[in-house]
Amino acid sequence: MKQTKCIELAVVAFSLIGFSTPSNASTQFAAAATIGFSVQSVRNESVPDNLEFADVYIDAGYEYRDALKPEPHRSSLIMNGDAILAVSDADYSMSGSYANNTSVFSHQFFVNGSVANGDISAFQLGWYRWSVTNNSATDIFSIDMLFDHQMSASRIGDYSSAVVLLDYFSDDDASFIGSDNLEAHAFAPSVQSQGGGSYSMTLNPGETKTYLVDVSVNANSVAAVPSPPAVWSFLLGMGAVLIRLPNKTLA
Repeated sequence: MKQTKCIELAVVAFSLIGFSTPSNASTQFAAAATIGFSVQSVRNESVPDNLEFADVYIDAGYEYRDALKPEPHRSSLIMNGDAILAVSDADYSMSGSYANNTSVFSHQFFVNGSVANGDISAFQLGWYRWSVTNNSATDIFSIDMLFDHQMSASRIGDYSSAVVLLDYFSDDDASFIGSDNLEAHAFAPSVQSQGGGSYSMTLNPGETKTYLVDVSVNANSVAAVPSPPAVWSFLLGMGAVLIRLPNKTLA
């Protein structure tokens, strides 16, 4: 029985070594938001039988707020070691009359990061704009617009997190206002959400209405720090001593 106790203690010591072996697996995060605006219908209220909508002009776009933009509306990034970040940093725009395939605007803002030896802390910001203008000098137009968004966030590793924040608003349409957010954490390492709604508007001759969306990602990732060599030496020594202990020490 005494010899069995000694062996059991030795097994525990060497098990600690096995479970504490340094790992080079990277920690990672991924976050994204897809923003969409689409025109569902257009009507000429002044001349209902007129189905020509060349005077309805749409201008939409995405702007990445890089670190060179004025504070506080800009991205920031701190990376050490072998940290890597990928972000949708190319601006995108679409414009033209409704008749020229501008009824649908869609774009994805994404931020992905990983690190195996070091750390990364990122705040990334993207702005969206959707505007519609009535270029007619006489006619009034009614427009039904659909706004939708899908968000996702995920993490791999105990030392990673990702938060996605979305705000939408308009100075020209008080009904277009709201926010959404989601976070990937230890109890929910992968999360998704979606939302949006339909909006109706009337444009008088020469009138423009603009709708804005801000998307930000706040993400962090730190590589697991292996225990120093002294810890491994201590555990190895403990295992060896336990094996050599005389039975009477365990009586």
